[in-house]
Amino acid sequence: MCLSLSTPLYSQNDSLQIYELQEVEVSTFRSISNEAFSGSTVLTAPTEVLSQYQNTSLSDYLANGTPLFIKESGYGMLSTLSLRGTAASHTKVNWEGVPINSQTMGQVDFSQLPVLFFDEVSIYPGGECAVHGNGAIGGAVSLKGKVLFKDTMSLQVHSTVGSFATLHEAVKCMVSTPKLHSTTALYYRKSDNDFPFYFRKEKQYQQNASFYDYGVMENLAFRISPRQVLSAKLWHTYYNRNIQPMMQNNLNSAKYESISNQSTKLWLDYAHYTPLLWSVRLGWQADDQLYESHKIATDDWFMQASVEKSWRKKSVVDASLKFGGETHVIRPEVYAYLNTTSECRSDLYLLSKFTFLNKLDLTCNLRKDFVSDQTIPFSPSFSLSYWFVKKEFTRLSAGMGCSRNVNVPTLNDRYWGMIDNRDLRPEKGANTELNIGFEKMKRKYRLSAQSSLYRNSVTDWILWMPRGNIWKPVNLDHVLAKGVELSIVQKLLMKKSSVSLDAHYAYNHTEVMKGFAEMKPFENRQTPLLPCHTLSATLYGSVGNLHYTLLGKWVGERNTTDVFEQLDPYFLMNVAVDYSFELKKRDRKFIYVIDVGSQVNNLLDVAYYTMPYRAMPMRHFVFFVKLYMNKN
Repeated sequence: MCLSLSTPLYSQNDSLQIYELQEVEVSTFRSISNEAFSGSTVLTAPTEVLSQYQNTSLSDYLANGTPLFIKESGYGMLSTLSLRGTAASHTKVNWEGVPINSQTMGQVDFSQLPVLFFDEVSIYPGGECAVHGNGAIGGAVSLKGKVLFKDTMSLQVHSTVGSFATLHEAVKCMVSTPKLHSTTALYYRKSDNDFPFYFRKEKQYQQNASFYDYGVMENLAFRISPRQVLSAKLWHTYYNRNIQPMMQNNLNSAKYESISNQSTKLWLDYAHYTPLLWSVRLGWQADDQLYESHKIATDDWFMQASVEKSWRKKSVVDASLKFGGETHVIRPEVYAYLNTTSECRSDLYLLSKFTFLNKLDLTCNLRKDFVSDQTIPFSPSFSLSYWFVKKEFTRLSAGMGCSRNVNVPTLNDRYWGMIDNRDLRPEKGANTELNIGFEKMKRKYRLSAQSSLYRNSVTDWILWMPRGNIWKPVNLDHVLAKGVELSIVQKLLMKKSSVSLDAHYAYNHTEVMKGFAEMKPFENRQTPLLPCHTLSATLYGSVGNLHYTLLGKWVGERNTTDVFEQLDPYFLMNVAVDYSFELKKRDRKFIYVIDVGSQVNNLLDVAYYTMPYRAMPMRHFVFFVKLYMNKN
C-alpha cells in the first residue's frame, strides 16, 4: 500500500486523479467510510469524467478512459480487472461498503456495472484486506452514490446508438428535501455485436455474440431526526448474452453457447449520530445464473455493524477509530455442488488513523476473518507518510506501507464437482510499497506527479489444473508480483478554455517462483495474459461549450498458457467530441442543458486481443444525446 497526496488540485476532466478520500456528509454529522483508513493510493474518477461515460459500462470506462488493463472475453462479454499483476479474484469490489464479488467465482464482471448507477468510483491499487475485506490481495474498487438532504432536483435522459446495432437508453432522477433523498436510475442496452474481423486472412463477421441487459437502482434515505438516518438501497439487473466463440469456432454453430443472469441486491441501513457514531445494516443479495441448462445461483443474507469516533485537534493530533464486523450466510444452488452445501463467513475489524501536527499521517488496521471449517490468519496493515511541504499551492510527501492479506477460497474452489475441497488453503499475500507524491499549482497551471514502487509476495495462490479426467483447484507455493507505477498530470486553465494531459506508465511483473511439476515451464516468466508494460496518455480540452478527448493506450506483449505463444502488443486510440448548450435560459426554478456528441473507438483500426482467439472490434462509432435538468 502507499500514501497519496491528500488534497486534490484538479477538479475537471481528469481520467484518474490522486485524491484524499473525503468523508461522506449526512445531515450535520460525518460518517467515516472504511476506505478513509486506507494508506493506499486512491485513483478517483472525477464527476465530470464519469458524466461522459453514463451511457456505458464500467468496463468500457476503465478500458477506454483509464490506464488500467481490462481482460475482455470479447466485446460486451465477461470483463475482469486485475490490479498490479494479481488475479481477477484478488480485486475486491464494494458497493456502498458491501462486497459484490461473485460468491462462486470470486470475481466481478465489470461489463455488468453501469456507470449510470454510481456517483463515485475509486480504485485502490495494492492489497489491504484490513480495510477492504477478504479478497483484496491485489486491490479494491469502491462504488458509491451521493446522499443529499437539501432542496434540490436533477434529471438525466441518455440516448445512444452505435456500430453493430448497439442501443443504450437510460434515465436517472434525483429528488431531495431536507428530510428525504431519492435517486432512481434505469437503463436498457442491446447490441447485435456482429463486428467484422480477420482470421487467417479471411474476413468474417462475429457470430453468436449478441446481448441485451437492463437494470434499475434505487437509493432512498430518510432523515428521521437531526441525529438519525434510515436508508434503503435496491439494485436489480438482468442480462442475456450469447457467449462469443473463439475465432476458429466462429462459423461452427455446434460450439455456440449462451448465458443469462439476474442479480438483486437489497438492504436497509440505520445510522445514529451521537458522540459515538454507530450504524447497522441488514441485507440480502442473490445471483441466479443459467448457463445453457445449468443453474448457478446463490443467496447471501448478511448483517453489518460498526461504531466510530473522531477527535480533531488540528494543532496537535487528529485521530479516528472505527470498530465493526459483518456476517454472511451463503446458500448456493449450483448443479455441480452437493445439495447440502452452505457456508457462513464473518469478520471483525479495528481501524485507526492519526495525524500528528498536520505533518505525519499514520494508519494501523486489523481484521480477522472466520469461515466455516477453515482457520483464517489475521490481516493487519500499517502505513506512514510525511509531508515535507504542505502549503496551499505546493505539496510534497513520501510514504511507505505494509500489509498482510488473505483470500478465502471461493465456493467453486471448495465445492465444485460434488467433492469436498475444504482442505484447500486460503491465499496469503504480503504487500509492501513506497510512494512519493508532488503537487504544484499556479494561477493558471497545475501539476501533479506520483510514483510508486511495490512488492507483493503471494503464497498458496489457487490455480485450477487437470487432475486425471477432471479439473481441480490446487495451491501454488509462491507467486511474486512487483513493479513500478509513474503518473503525471498537467492542466492549463484559460479564460474560456482549458486543456489537460494525463500520462501513466506501469511496469508489473508477476512470476511463479515455486510450484508443482506442471508449473515448471512457467517459473521465472511473466504470468499468462498479464502485460509487463502499459503506457497511456489522455488529452482533455474544452473551448467554451465544446469538449474533446483523445486517448492513446499501449499494452505490451503477454504470455499465454502455451509457452510457445505470445499475444502481440497493441496501441489503441479513441477520440470523443461533444457540445453542450442551454435548451432554455435560466428561470427561477430549473436549468435545461442538452449535450450532443460522438465517439470513435479504435480510431487506427487495429486488430488486437486481450484474450487469446477472442476477436475485438476494429474502428467503431458511438453517437449520443443527453438531456440534463437541474433545479436552480
